[in-house]
Amino acid sequence: MAPEKLLLDNDDHNNNDAKKKKVPYDSKCEIYSVGTLLWEIAELKKPHSDLHKADMLVSIRKRVSERYSLPFSEDVPIEWRSIVTRAMEFEPAWRRNISDICRDFYNLSQKVLSYDSISSLEFSSINEYPEDYDEILSIDDNQSVTPSSYITITILPVEDAIRTHKSKNGNKQLAWQSFKHHSSTNLEAKYWLGYYYYHDKEIPELQQIDKKERIKTAVEIFKETADKGNPSAQLRYGICLWQGEGVKANSIEALKYLKSAADSGNSAAMYIIGKAYWNGGNGISQDKRQGAEYLQRAAKSDHPKAREMCIANKIPIF
Repeated sequence: MAPEKLLLDNDDHNNNDAKKKKVPYDSKCEIYSVGTLLWEIAELKKPHSDLHKADMLVSIRKRVSERYSLPFSEDVPIEWRSIVTRAMEFEPAWRRNISDICRDFYNLSQKVLSYDSISSLEFSSINEYPEDYDEILSIDDNQSVTPSSYITITILPVEDAIRTHKSKNGNKQLAWQSFKHHSSTNLEAKYWLGYYYYHDKEIPELQQIDKKERIKTAVEIFKETADKGNPSAQLRYGICLWQGEGVKANSIEALKYLKSAADSGNSAAMYIIGKAYWNGGNGISQDKRQGAEYLQRAAKSDHPKAREMCIANKIPIF
């Protein structure tokens, strides 16, 4: 059962007098079930079979509330893991559509067929092919031909995916796929998943999502990762709260998140806080002393706009 159904049913069970809005069993719930089935096929066992039967339902609900992800055996191909993980996302909006899942499996099947086609060459006479036969196949005498040589979906480590994203000519699609793959287990990757939902450029998959829904999903991810201590997410969520983008505007709450980011050394957050206190407004009382302190910190961290504002307002930097 999908998390949104399982947790709601749990609330109903514990709060019989409370009126709860029922979550209908929709296509997103169905996708979660598909992901569970794909996990069973790979692992050849039932999900949560390690739990005691006596209190299994309670234990499953506890796991779901903690956003537990079903583990994979080491021999399960990374391509299969990626498809299943995306189908079993905790948040319904992040789950793949069935058409996308089918397309992923179709693409994998084509790679398998490509490998089979190459493998069949070993049954033919070498004389039927040109002398540069090895060059055509791009295989040298010391290179072994294995399925993994052809059935490959590149997934970068999170650090490499970040470098690829920041590179001027970096492959954004590759970075996006890598962040998606790691997002269920890595906080930094989850933040970057939100970043890509917020900025949909160069990612066809995201361009198909309604902008309002996409921004809402991005903000939800920013909040989740911000609450878990990611400074970049704290900055992003603070800005969204300040501007009322994807969430109800709340300048006081925005400052709380921005200050958390600033305390972690984020110079952009320092600048925004300093400017907010220096100018006042938007529900924030003017406090030039505190504003100057944050602007100085940002300027000392080489934030260009903070330096400009310090110079313009004769705020000493050093």
